[in-house]
Amino acid sequence: MSGVRTQNSEKSDPETSGLIVRPMRIEDVDEVALMERLIFPSPWPRQAFVDEVKEGPGSLSLVGRLGRLLAGYLVAWFVLDEAHLGNLAVNPELRRRQIAGELMKRLIGEADARMVTRVTLEVRVSNVAAIRLYRNFGFRAISMRRAYYIDNREDAFVMLRDRTMPADGA
Repeated sequence: MSGVRTQNSEKSDPETSGLIVRPMRIEDVDEVALMERLIFPSPWPRQAFVDEVKEGPGSLSLVGRLGRLLAGYLVAWFVLDEAHLGNLAVNPELRRRQIAGELMKRLIGEADARMVTRVTLEVRVSNVAAIRLYRNFGFRAISMRRAYYIDNREDAFVMLRDRTMPADGA
């Protein structure tokens, strides 16, 4: 890994030194829901995160923390041999520090461990930084959902990562 301390890593990297990625807990939910409201124009409700924490093996909910500070979070779902990234966010003050990449590495690692054949997601067509991140992990745009986002009717790319495709970021 690129230096982030997770359950399996103790290396150091100047960009992410001290970041710990772990499963989301109930005590994280208020802070996650607050960040969600600050970042997204159509935020998930607090209860959605509570439900994800309680969901069990079909859901992967992670937080990244720098000390006590919430750096970012991720929610994904696993159904049979597929996974879907539902939500990924990074604290705006901590962007460009590889936090999203570390959360994605955990998702891809979990997908590989579960023998998932494909991972999908939707991303705003205007979110160039996120699209670049996903491409670095082997995702490619396969279709578009017209007027997908309810806040402004922006289109979304549907992106796919096939297990047989190489990933630069993983």
